[in-house]
Amino acid sequence: MECQYEPNFAMEAGERGLLVEVKAANEMEDPEVQAKAQAAVEWCGHASVFAAEYAEKPWTYLLVPHDESTASATLQGLVARWGKG
Repeated sequence: MECQYEPNFAMEAGERGLLVEVKAANEMEDPEVQAKAQAAVEWCGHASVFAAEYAEKPWTYLLVPHDESTASATLQGLVARWGKG
């Protein structure tokens, strides 16, 4: 399945780069969402290899259900729970 993808956020946070996608909880297992997530994980892997050659930050992908993105959620907690790659 070929699809175009733009994450909600691309950012640097602490010692890593992050691609972050927030999706409705009931869409998390949708085949298109999962295909985009797999592509993003692969991109993070390639970006991390490239970054390591230049002593830059590795990249991690987060696919976060909307109901986990709350005022009390911390970025560290979201990365620990939802981070891939």
